[in-house]
Formats: sequence, C-alpha cells, structure tokens
Amino acid sequence: MSTLNVNSIQTAGGASPVLTADIAKNSELIASSGSSLVGHIAAGTGAVATTVQAKLRESVSVKDFGAAIGGTAAANTAAFNLAITDCKTNDKALEIVGGPYALTAGGVDFAGQGLQIIGVGPAILQFEGTGRGFVLNGGTAGSGIGEMSVENILIIGGPNITDGFYSTGVWRSTFKNIEVRECNNNAFTILHGVSSTYTNLKYSTNAAAQTTKPTKGLVLNSNGTGYYTADCTFINCIMEGFPGRGCYIVDGSGNVFVGGTFEAVGIGLEISAPSIRNKFVNVWFEANTTNDAEVYGDSNIFDGCNFGSAPSSLNVQLVTAGGTVFNGGFIRAVNMQVTSSDTTFLGCGLSDNAGLAFQGVGTYKRFGCTKLDVTAAVVGTFNDTVGEAGSWTPAFASAGGGTQGAATLAFGRYVLIGNMCYITGRMNIAKGTLAAGAVSISGLPFGSKNLTNYYQYITAGDWENVNLAAGFSHITLRIAPNAQSATLLQSGDAGAVALIQVADFPDPMVLNFSGSYEIE
Repeated sequence: MSTLNVNSIQTAGGASPVLTADIAKNSELIASSGSSLVGHIAAGTGAVATTVQAKLRESVSVKDFGAAIGGTAAANTAAFNLAITDCKTNDKALEIVGGPYALTAGGVDFAGQGLQIIGVGPAILQFEGTGRGFVLNGGTAGSGIGEMSVENILIIGGPNITDGFYSTGVWRSTFKNIEVRECNNNAFTILHGVSSTYTNLKYSTNAAAQTTKPTKGLVLNSNGTGYYTADCTFINCIMEGFPGRGCYIVDGSGNVFVGGTFEAVGIGLEISAPSIRNKFVNVWFEANTTNDAEVYGDSNIFDGCNFGSAPSSLNVQLVTAGGTVFNGGFIRAVNMQVTSSDTTFLGCGLSDNAGLAFQGVGTYKRFGCTKLDVTAAVVGTFNDTVGEAGSWTPAFASAGGGTQGAATLAFGRYVLIGNMCYITGRMNIAKGTLAAGAVSISGLPFGSKNLTNYYQYITAGDWENVNLAAGFSHITLRIAPNAQSATLLQSGDAGAVALIQVADFPDPMVLNFSGSYEIE
C-alpha cells in the first residue's frame, strides 16, 4: 500500500495548500507575538496551563527596554526608567542581568511600592556624572513607600558620586547583597527607614582597589523632624578601609545590628545624642585609628561585641551616654566621661596589662568582668560593684558669699545602693574670697531625702587647720532635707554643736570624711 504525501498534492496554481499553511503559521510564530501561540504548563499536579508569553512576562528585564552592557549612560538611564515604570504599573519584578550598565548619577529612581529588583550575576551599575548613585526616593517628612526588595546589586561610582546608595522614606522592605565602590560622601545613606531588613551591605577596599573613598560608611538619619530611622535590622554589614566613621547613627533608634564589622576606619561607630535603644550583637570593631565607638545617645546595648583597636587607646568613649549596657564581649579600654552615667558591664573582658580598662568618672556598675592580657588570656578579675558607683567634686561655700580659693585637692567617690548613698570626700581648699559666715560643702552627688526636719549627719575622719572651740572635738557634716550640700558643725561628747565659721580655719583647710545619707 502506498503512502500519500500531502506535500505532493498540487493545486491548479502549483502550490501545496498544506505548505502554504505551514509558512503562514511559521510567520506568526516568529513574530513578536509568537510566544502567545505556544502553550506552557509547569510540572506538578494541579499546575494551570498558560502560554510562554504570559510566563515570560511575569518579570521584566531592563534589556527588554533597550538597556545594554556597553550602552551610553543616557540610553541606559532611559531604558531603566521605562522598565521600572512598566513594573510598577503592572506589578512585576525587575531583573537586571550582569553589567556593567552605565547610568546617569541620580537619573533613575528605583523606588516603587511593592517593587522587587533582582540582580542576576550580580547586577553591576556604573554611575557617571555628579550626584547620587542608586537612589530610592520614597518621600520626605513622613511620606514613603514600602514592601520593596532589592538584592544582588554592585554599585560603582566615581570621584563625583556623593552617596553610593541613597534611600529616603522606604519602609518595611528588604535589601540584600548590596555593595558600593567609589563615592566621596556616604557609602550608604538611609533616611527615615522603618522596620526594614538590610543584609550584607558592604563597602570594603579589600574587595577591589578604590581611588575615591567615602567619608562615612553606613549613615542612619531622619528626613524631617520626628521622622528618623527606627526598628530596622542590619545583618552582617561590612564597612572598612576609609578614613571616616564606619557607622554613624545621627538620628536612629531601636535598630538592631547582628554580626558584621566596622574596621580600619577612623571611628568605628558613633551614636549621636538623639539616638537611643539601638542594639549591637556580635559586631566586630578593630584596626580603627581614633576610637572603636563614641556614644552620646542613651540606653544603647552591646551584646558580645569586640572592641579591639589600638592597645594603648581608650577605644570606647562614653560621652553623654546614659544607661549603656555591655554584656559579654571584649573591650580593650573604656573611658566614661563625667557627662556619662549609669553604664552597666556584665561579664565583659577588658585589657588590663597597660593599666587601662575602666577610666573616667562617669557612673557605672560591673559584675563578673575579667582582666585579659594582650593574648586575651585571663589574668585576673575586677571587683564587682554592689551598686552604682561614680565620682563627685566637693567644694566650699560660705553663708556670707564669696568664692573659694584654688583647690589643690577636691575629690569624692560614691556608691549608690537602693536609696542609700555612700560617699567619701577629700578636700584641701584655700579660703579665697569667702566672706564671714558658716561654711558648707556643696556638690553632693544626689539630693537628700525630702522629709520635714529630717537632718542627716556624716562624721569627718580627720582634718587639719580647723580651730575647734573649747569642749568640741568632732567635725560633722549636717545635710538638710532636699539638699545637695552639707553644713560643717563642730561637736562634743556632751552633744552640743556649733557652726564652723570661715574664721575658724586658717588657709588652707584639709578635711577627709566618709559616710552615708538617704536620698529620695
């Protein structure tokens, strides 16, 4: 039996009708809409049939709109903007494949509500001209967008690119695997970011030789009064190899940093006064030239962090910080300035081989802290403090007025346990221009308990150059209710007391005392 070849069937004109249909169908398939004619179904039970065109259009590539590796900055900038507009209009993800793509500085706004930007390769963006590089403009002074995600982007600037990555008013979004190279201001600027997650943000001169370096690495700030960066999580951020601050929290609170390093910079971390309740967990600071951390804000927490720069420097500076907590980890040396207060050290290791460790007169508590040598071996322990401890400076005052003379010695320490304040004081002060009248000591660290007729007394241990009246053998400090000063009294065993007057001591007066008094 012979087989019929349909292609051999000829029409009166000599053409095969089947071949003509095939040619027409092929023409449709190779047209730009041809993918709409080809079916597609994913593997798996319950998969829904669709077309190849619909499947391919689930995401958009910048190349779909004409962006090209090796293309001009102007052409690529236009293509990127078209692609982003399409994604925002049709709720699609944007893919940036490979690179580098030349782009105009600040010429593309990558922000969009719910927009996903995925770098493949990763994506390499090379910014030209003057201004910011990768910009996410969600708005200022409280306006913004959210639910974005950006991942796998390498940003390369140049000598005239200010901020490599610049985000303002972008909330509840995720950013992952973003690296900046070559910029002259901030590698990463985040203004009014809220409840976002940033993973593997990086600026490092170890990654590549870089000519233009930032003055700051990661900067958190506000974009209007009251609209600061808050409640964000930063995971494994690396900022290293430039002269300024690694991380600068200008106006940011409640942020958490986990892992990562700020090293080989000028100041590893600075937390400004408005910034509170930030937490750092297992963050590494080392090889910084000035300080590892300078803290001005209150209630910031460091859990298991390493502050290891410069063996001879005070690498952690607590300036106006209040309520800072260090839990575990290593601190080579800490300086608690007089304007700092209520610092807590729990189970920390500190270097004590050079007599550094704890310095300054700011108040603090410590428990379970160990002394370490240069090899990080334990060589001893620090005494625990039972309560808050600190320093205060006593001074003379006269009921008649005037100014005390130069103090060759005026120093005091205190420990606060509950509402009891235990003090010591040492004084060697000249009369100066003090006028006649009763003498008191001012500058007590806390005001006394405010209770009517509730006077409290502290006995002086020893003294010199005080002319006690006949029958008096003791010097006592009397603290009135709700006062931060104590009047000097002379007393005897019979219980009588008399005020010490300016005339009762020559120049100078020396006094040592210790005791306790109750505060509110």
